Amino acid sequence: MTTQLNLLQRDWCDNAEPIVLRMMRGAAFTTDELHEHFIAPEHGNWWGVLLARMKNKRLIKRVGYRPSIRPEANGRPIAIWEVL
Repeated sequence: MTTQLNLLQRDWCDNAEPIVLRMMRGAAFTTDELHEHFIAPEHGNWWGVLLARMKNKRLIKRVGYRPSIRPEANGRPIAIWEVL
């Protein structure tokens, strides 16, 4: 069942996608950088949804991994992305 919240979060992804493409073109980036530039979505999983959608559309590609620098991530490995 689709809820109003789900629809709002899809709008968040739709709005964030062109901004990510414009801001990150020519530079490798991770979700750490995205957290610095965006208001966080309702749930943290939406970051993954955004990047998965962009990867599936062949707008970005994963080029590696590194530990996260955000304290709440406890140094877990995160993907490094590049805009295609």
